[in-house]
Amino acid sequence: MFTILIAVIVNNKGFDGLNAAISGVHKRLDDMNTRLDRMDGRLERIEAKLDNHETRIVRLEERTSPIGMR
Repeated sequence: MFTILIAVIVNNKGFDGLNAAISGVHKRLDDMNTRLDRMDGRLERIEAKLDNHETRIVRLEERTSPIGMR
């Protein structure tokens, strides 16, 4: 009975180490997800600023083009 108790305690220590390692991986993944979410937000703000710029450039080119002038 004593041997079984010792074996259970030793195995629990091993599981504690494994659990700590898994928790560390989860924390790093959570940190990475947070950083990716912030980057995604920044990219969305940049895209919003760049919306309609192509249309504006085409209009400016049409207005300033020497070929289009008569």
